Amino acid sequence: MMAPLLGAQDLDRDLVAALEDPAAVERERAKAALGDKLPQHYRQVLDHGAAPVLLVDALATVGRLRKPEDIPRIVRYVGSLDPQVASASVESLRRFGHAGIAAVQALDNAQIDEPTRKKVMDILLRDHVTRCCKRDVALNPMHLDYSARFDELLSVQAPLHDLLLSQLREVGAEVRQEFSGTGRNWYYGMENSLVNFGGLAVALLGRDKPDLLEREFEDLTRNNEDEDRGWWGWVEYSPVATELAIFFARRGKPVLLDTLISRIEQTTRWMEPSQAAMIGLQVAALQFCATGDTSSALPAVLAAIQAMGANPSGSLAHAHYLRARILLAAGEQGEALHALEDAMECGPVPVALALVDNAFSGLADERRYRNVLRCVELGARRLPSQDRPWRKEDQADLAAAADPDLDE
Repeated sequence: MMAPLLGAQDLDRDLVAALEDPAAVERERAKAALGDKLPQHYRQVLDHGAAPVLLVDALATVGRLRKPEDIPRIVRYVGSLDPQVASASVESLRRFGHAGIAAVQALDNAQIDEPTRKKVMDILLRDHVTRCCKRDVALNPMHLDYSARFDELLSVQAPLHDLLLSQLREVGAEVRQEFSGTGRNWYYGMENSLVNFGGLAVALLGRDKPDLLEREFEDLTRNNEDEDRGWWGWVEYSPVATELAIFFARRGKPVLLDTLISRIEQTTRWMEPSQAAMIGLQVAALQFCATGDTSSALPAVLAAIQAMGANPSGSLAHAHYLRARILLAAGEQGEALHALEDAMECGPVPVALALVDNAFSGLADERRYRNVLRCVELGARRLPSQDRPWRKEDQADLAAAADPDLDE
């Protein structure tokens, strides 16, 4: 049994002792009885040390609170010789996002050996990549480029390109299956695969390491012979496949883009006009992002908007936002601003991408544009924290940066 801690005289000693009971049921009863006093007691446990079973519970409880002042308490146990304590420390740090990564980086060699540091950093950085990629999917379903798109991903002081390439290699078989014409084999847990949200990783490698990315996936452009397989139903390609098609089209190899567009368009054969409009919008976005062709993309977007009707929806809002981006690229600033206003009015919440999309920076002096941004600021508050735009000035809010999937 541990010695009484400073302040433990204010607690029931029998309850404190029960926190180390071998029986889990007794420990849970003690936790419930201590109530709001438990976190402060656990902080003292972490400060002074204790038996492994108590440290594991303390790390889990304190980590769930996500208080920045608790990070030094938690990180000191990352290099623990007890594997359960070390694992509990890492799991707690995962909740702190950027701050957890920085805390591990700040440890000196006397506190953690290099193999352990590398292992922990790999876990935390993979969490970081997942968090950034999922935010990109929520904010930017059209795969639009803007200069701040990679700010969150590159906000950690750690090399990421090798990790991103390694992660893409891990899902390479799934990506190649998408383009092979056989479809994807879905199985339990696949929703957590990088394929389903990792478009941002492809986009960053395409910007910074294009030759490396091309060598890794160039076989897709050589062996992809499209066949008319009589596609039925909805065909939707993953963010990774979509970004690869855009990347290779920009590199002068449009075969993947043509394949995606052909197969997607075939799904409209038996669809109602409103359903087909979504397909048309997806194709227009692909063409615009890959080639910058405004002359063909704009009519397709306008046709999709007309087919969608006047009922407000998130899809209609993003359609008007895409229309605004296309008009801006065509030099029609006045019409682009009008389309941007339409995007703010046609969905349940304004398109939050406008808060970080620098494409409209040329309109900064326009009163109407500033009104749009105020509208978006208010509307973004109604979004889950993981779907809001990431901005450097917002990083004091660790709770917003943490991964909600780790909550219990």
